[in-house]
Amino acid sequence: MSSIKYFLFIYGCLLLAACEREHLQPTIPGQPDPLVYFIGRIGTDSIRVGGGIDDYVGNTYVTDTLTNRVFHFTLEQPLHPQANAIRISINNYMVHPGTLQDDLDNSMFPDDRHYQDNHPFIPLAVTVEWHNNHGIRYSSKALIQSDLFSITEVTEIIHEGKPYKKVTAEFECNLSDGAGHLLHLTHGRAVMLFGGF
Repeated sequence: MSSIKYFLFIYGCLLLAACEREHLQPTIPGQPDPLVYFIGRIGTDSIRVGGGIDDYVGNTYVTDTLTNRVFHFTLEQPLHPQANAIRISINNYMVHPGTLQDDLDNSMFPDDRHYQDNHPFIPLAVTVEWHNNHGIRYSSKALIQSDLFSITEVTEIIHEGKPYKKVTAEFECNLSDGAGHLLHLTHGRAVMLFGGF
């Protein structure tokens, strides 16, 4: 009888350990979710990554050309930046950049957005990129999308003494590696920060 109890105890410990590895969001009183995260299904894989969990870090930055501005947010592991990383890019609300803060304020608001395709810059369009565990980049940009990217909430916060737009979005899209391989991203939800200038 004691060997059965011992077996059940070991089985219960293994089951508990397996459940803890799957749950990536920490249980912190007063802060049940990480500040930034992405949850979704890409192909057949369920993906959950959050800032501060498993060495993931959220980064925000802006790219400017003479005629375009794009706001970016990434979740990646600094030691492996091109593996299991997601980047979401939101185009400026107008073609020609204005002041950085005005552009951010006018580009981040709740709304349904189209995805950027291979055409020239489309104001307010979105690009989603996923780098798989082998570092292969898949992007929504090369494909015509039938779904929309929905920004459901935007709030202003101060994080580490700097102002940010905290953006919550829900989305689905197709991703391509440019070599004919496709992945479908479903049930996507992201909480991102933009700003900090």
